[in-house]
Amino acid sequence: MTRSPSGAYRSAKGLSSVAVTIYLGRAAFEAMCVLSALMQLGLLVNALAGHRPTMEVARANDVRQAVLTILRLPVLLSSSILFFVWLYRAYANVGHLRSWGSAYTPGWAVGWFFVPIFSFFRPFQVVREMWNASRPEWNESDSLWWMRTRGWGSGVHGSGAGLSAAGREPKRSASASSATRAITAGPIPIA
Repeated sequence: MTRSPSGAYRSAKGLSSVAVTIYLGRAAFEAMCVLSALMQLGLLVNALAGHRPTMEVARANDVRQAVLTILRLPVLLSSSILFFVWLYRAYANVGHLRSWGSAYTPGWAVGWFFVPIFSFFRPFQVVREMWNASRPEWNESDSLWWMRTRGWGSGVHGSGAGLSAAGREPKRSASASSATRAITAGPIPIA
């Protein structure tokens, strides 16, 4: 089912920059959570070994864990909401990037994340459609480049006979060593 583009094109570049910054911050926060958990594990291992921590160390550990636990939900929600706002805006532009529109509405591009069973595969399809629409020179068969360069997709043990049907041969630089050419030419015989 195709949808016609509605509304005007709105760039998601600024929102993308903010989202990347927020996700880098979230990654740093999660690293702090892991480090804190490892510190708590160290306390527990020492306690089991008979080296009981002082009351101040135990309280400091509890406060640190409590603060990180309280902050975890707002960090998760804010980064997730920002991701969904970015996805909505970016997917709304898909209809403006090609003449036949998009397969889903921007609302469903986000909504599929919350539908059981469909949430396993539909978000991938939505993002793949966005990717393909934003890269018109990208060919669907280009996603199999790694198979073609190694001869796995040819069916003739690396002879490359099946590659001609795709219209392209793998590009090899003139400076590639013979070892590189041997590795990428096809499967290595084991017997």
